[in-house]
Amino acid sequence: MSKLAILGGSAEVTSTPDIYKAIGRKERQYVEQVLDSGCLSSYVGAWGEFFEGGIAVQKFERAWQEAFLVKHAVSVNSATSGLFAAIGAIGVGPGDEVIVPPFTMSATAMAPLVYGGIPVFADIESDTFCLDPDSVRREITEKTKAIIAVNLFGHPARL
Repeated sequence: MSKLAILGGSAEVTSTPDIYKAIGRKERQYVEQVLDSGCLSSYVGAWGEFFEGGIAVQKFERAWQEAFLVKHAVSVNSATSGLFAAIGAIGVGPGDEVIVPPFTMSATAMAPLVYGGIPVFADIESDTFCLDPDSVRREITEKTKAIIAVNLFGHPARL
């Protein structure tokens, strides 16, 4: 390849890839069961049988525990909620630093702030827009509690 296609060279990929379909008959069946019940989670905000979610939520979490051989699995309503929960679970507190990319959804930097932590921005790689590992290394201090690496635009962060 002598020249990038965007600069007048020939395209390497000449056909549109098939769209990956992650939802099949089985997934649709489970979603329809929940929708037919009329209640998305059955969560009750008071201690009792449904404090940890309804039957479908609890079954879903047990399936994740079994699939990934882990002691705990917690489902959340969004990636933002999951990020906030993860930062809280590792004990980020006031003054703790969390290294984050500057080019991502705002929740990545907000998650440490919720717990009094300090987001520290490391640089990104120009070809993937993901964290630059060398920049991350330079930002690590004795106050660093965590690093949030974000996979972006289909590019995995170099871990």
